[in-house]
Amino acid sequence: MPRGNQPEVAAAIRSAALSTREASTLVSLFEKATDRDQQRALLDGPREAIERQRGGPRPSPWDPRLSVHTNQLRRVLLAATANAHRATTELAAAQPAGWSEPEREVLVPLLQGLQSAANAVLRCADPVLHAVLPDVPHHA
Repeated sequence: MPRGNQPEVAAAIRSAALSTREASTLVSLFEKATDRDQQRALLDGPREAIERQRGGPRPSPWDPRLSVHTNQLRRVLLAATANAHRATTELAAAQPAGWSEPEREVLVPLLQGLQSAANAVLRCADPVLHAVLPDVPHHA
């Protein structure tokens, strides 16, 4: 694998806690990717990519019941949910008391950004959800 790609692939392997076999599969898929968008998709969802490679379930990229706009929203929501699950797993396993000062310098702003983004998503999702399901209580 070209050196320029090694750090980002290694980061995806670490963040997804892939086994050696899964890491090997991801590297193979990455090397076969024909463009940067495919590579980015592999790095953003390594477990999902490996599952697809194994023939496992995957959501269809297009739902014929939806418009172009709501299909795009669906794709974003599926990706965000998958990323939120991965982030939850990593955060639950984090041991911040043992972080070095450089680790804190890098991770604290990222955690603050995540918290801000999550709050913004909740603020935007709440009125949309309430519009389609009026009986759902508003998020605090």
